[in-house]
Amino acid sequence: MVARTTKKPTSKNAKSAPNKNFFFVAGSDEGAVKEHAAALFDRLLSKWGGEFAAEILDGAAESAEQAIQRAGQFAGAVQSLPMFADKKLVWLKNINFMGDDVLGRSDAAERALEIIASALEVGLPEWCAVIISTIAPDKRRRAFKTLSTLGESDIYDKLDETRPGWEEEAMSRTIASLKQRGITAEEDAILLLIQRVGADTRALAVEMEKLDLYIGERRKLTEEDVALLVAPTRGAVVFELGNAIAAGRTARALELLDALFAQNETAMGILLAAIVPTIRNLLVAKDLLERHKLPRPVRPFDFTRSVERLPPSATAHLPRKKDGSLSLYPLSLAAIHASRFSTKHLRSTLHACADANIRLVTTQTDPHTVLAALIVSASNPE
Repeated sequence: MVARTTKKPTSKNAKSAPNKNFFFVAGSDEGAVKEHAAALFDRLLSKWGGEFAAEILDGAAESAEQAIQRAGQFAGAVQSLPMFADKKLVWLKNINFMGDDVLGRSDAAERALEIIASALEVGLPEWCAVIISTIAPDKRRRAFKTLSTLGESDIYDKLDETRPGWEEEAMSRTIASLKQRGITAEEDAILLLIQRVGADTRALAVEMEKLDLYIGERRKLTEEDVALLVAPTRGAVVFELGNAIAAGRTARALELLDALFAQNETAMGILLAAIVPTIRNLLVAKDLLERHKLPRPVRPFDFTRSVERLPPSATAHLPRKKDGSLSLYPLSLAAIHASRFSTKHLRSTLHACADANIRLVTTQTDPHTVLAALIVSASNPE
């Protein structure tokens, strides 16, 4: 799932109790913030009197002065009685003056945020509920810290594909999205969907809609469905190439190599981004399986659970996430296929990768030929 935190008022914040009907939705993942804010609004709408109780205010300002106007409209909305219903649901939508930019750093924007916070700090009347949503807020700002503790807050931040461990979060997010739509899926289908969509929440929503319509009443998603409907990105092709090598699908690996060259990827980039990491992960996974007599995994998370039970001394050399926990997803995928290879073959393939690197830099040999030969050798153990 998208990186998310949820906070509710605690006894420490006694003044926050009147704001039990305040909801703050924010984060750097624009697609997730908009989706969840809209879903929250729809969920609360019936409870707070239906469409006649709804008051949606545009939080996007084109200037610092307009930010003051938006804040004033919000303060007036939460302080005025409902006109057509017994209750009122106010949504200040997509504030854009809470970020670390020229508008967000202006004195007027600071003043506008103070007006919004003040309107909430005095407490909401029982007949009023409020949603505030904002994209990419500066979390260092006092306004962000205030709003995130005045009521219930949901923070949706983008997954960083450059950091280890993002795949586990993407897996959780994808499974949750499928469950929400009432779709069951083969694990291979979920893995391929993650490979092809990556950490882009908006892209996931678009692809999920297509897949939902395509499978219809079948309600079960297969790997073939994903392969047919979801176009691979450059990063997805790189990821899929590594998996094809590990699984011994040589013909498919060579097709993907052709696709990367067609996208003007460099041979050195393909070698270092797809082939070398794949062989290294296979070697590390095989060592863990053999050294600690771990059971051969059928699914990625089988291996994850096995490794997490090992003593710290056995996992000190493994990659870690930003929070210090083990980053095991790439190794888990490798572990599924590691039994195909001998340790000797994997070590010799790593040496072959080094030789290919030298040939690409120092000789005039066709780069495609160099990598194709390496892939054939790597994916077909003796």
